[in-house]
Amino acid sequence: MGLLQATLVRKDLLTTDVFELEYQLSEKKEFIPGQFITFILPGIGGRAYSILEQNNESIILVIK
Repeated sequence: MGLLQATLVRKDLLTTDVFELEYQLSEKKEFIPGQFITFILPGIGGRAYSILEQNNESIILVIK
């Protein structure tokens, strides 16, 4: 699978250090909850997160 663009559309604070993030994807892809996705950020590099849920063209992650 190639690289996709993702835009943060929602950020909810669940506890003092846990966030639920929803990202809109640049194209529709099928993901499985629990599957890992790697975010590559310029100047920072890559970091993998587990997908909590997928809704249409967006994915939801919970991160600490």
